Amino acid sequence: MSTTALLLLITASGCASRQEGPPPLTPEQITQAHDRFLVRWDKNGDGVASCDDIRLIRSVIFNNVDLDQTRTLSETEFRRVVFEDKSYQLLILPDLDKNEDGSLSFEEFNAHPHYQFNYHDNNGDCIVDPEEAGEALRGQRRPGRRTRQGTPQDNAEGNGRRKVPDIEDIEN
Repeated sequence: MSTTALLLLITASGCASRQEGPPPLTPEQITQAHDRFLVRWDKNGDGVASCDDIRLIRSVIFNNVDLDQTRTLSETEFRRVVFEDKSYQLLILPDLDKNEDGSLSFEEFNAHPHYQFNYHDNNGDCIVDPEEAGEALRGQRRPGRRTRQGTPQDNAEGNGRRKVPDIEDIEN
C-alpha cells in the first residue's frame, strides 16, 4: 500500500468516527432542562409551561405599567415598562395599536408574539414539553455556539422607568 493511500485511509477512518454535534442528553438532563423552563414560566402552578402562563406574566406586567388603571396603556405608560420579553423594547405603541386609538388594550399588548417562548415551542401547541426543553439544551451545547453575556437591567433610580417586579416575584 502506498503512503498516500495509507494517509487517505487513516484520514477517512478518523472522520467517520467523529460525532456530529454534542452527545445525546440523558433523561436526567432533559428533566433538569424542563424543570428550568417550569421555574421560569409556570406561573399558574399547573406543572406545564404554556401560553396560559405567558398571558399571566403579561397580565402582571400590563397591570403594573397601567399607572392610571384605565386597562389601556398610553404611550408614556408603554415606554416605562422593563419587559421580561425583550422583543417589546424595539417597538413603539403604534406598532401594536391595531385599532389606532392611541392606546394599547391588553388584547393588543398580548397579541404580540412572545419570541422566547415561541422559539422553544417547536410544534406550536402552546406548551414547552420536556422534549422541547431538551432541544433547547442541545442547542446551547452546540460546538462553536456564541453565547450572550448577560448584563443587569438598568434599574438605577432616575432612569425614568418604574421597576416592574421580577417574574419570579409573581405569586401563584
